[in-house]
Amino acid sequence: MKLFDAHLHLGDMGAVDYVWLKQPGVPKPFGNPTPIQKDYLPQHFLDDMSGAEDFDLTGLAHIQVYGALADAVSETNWLSKLCKSGIPSVIVGFVDLTREDAEVVLKKHLSFDSFRGVRQIIGLLEQRPDLSFAKEHLLRNSNWKGNFALLYKHNLSFDLLLYPEQMKEATEFLGGLPKVSIVIDHAGSPYDQTDSGFE
Repeated sequence: MKLFDAHLHLGDMGAVDYVWLKQPGVPKPFGNPTPIQKDYLPQHFLDDMSGAEDFDLTGLAHIQVYGALADAVSETNWLSKLCKSGIPSVIVGFVDLTREDAEVVLKKHLSFDSFRGVRQIIGLLEQRPDLSFAKEHLLRNSNWKGNFALLYKHNLSFDLLLYPEQMKEATEFLGGLPKVSIVIDHAGSPYDQTDSGFE
């Protein structure tokens, strides 16, 4: 079986300023991050996959790790050097689509051949700030919505990390746009894992 791993996170705290990886125990919306607050490099991935059988790994997409980097392109720059070894094979980076200079940042990412898409987490639950990643409803931000068209212009995908309660609004917004490939991260983040929550 051929397999393309569509969601890989690598990390080198000496190469990129991943602040949250340097804050052991500080809760994140996905829980206690302590077990993953360490470097994770291609060799770690290969070690983890060493026992897997019956598949041919055809590629890996690295998904941005931290949306508050002072220089979002620094992650793409670091990863592009790793791409020469094949892990990862493509990069999905961070661009703040609310900003006036979004296309300038996007073009800096695009100077790297392996750059293929953008992720800006929009997950927000007004009644659950402890689970929210975003600080505002980005689907209602006019700058964000206007800049989303840059993805179509530059033939880029978008990794959509949201909550089930946001899916209808996201569908209405995305349905009115030129075709942009959308990757739904984490199966739509079903945080309520009761039967009714999954339903």
